[in-house]
Amino acid sequence: MSTRACIGRMPEDRFVYHHWDGYPEALGKTLWDLYHGHFAGDLVRMLAVLIDEHPAGWSSIIQSDFSRKPGYGRDPAPACYLSW
Repeated sequence: MSTRACIGRMPEDRFVYHHWDGYPEALGKTLWDLYHGHFAGDLVRMLAVLIDEHPAGWSSIIQSDFSRKPGYGRDPAPACYLSW
């Protein structure tokens, strides 16, 4: 379902758009899993990847394999808008 959301960082007021499944049970869980899994608790690196390296935002990071290079339409890679 297309439930729009944003991934943000305070106090810099920086955020990016996330198009699909923006509710806590999907995007919230994914962010939690990424922090504790792929990024091993490195919040600075996680936010650098999600926000700074992808300023155009994301179609979806839900159920994505972050060991793969992000790009649009490359399941199960994270689907970002930068590669359009």
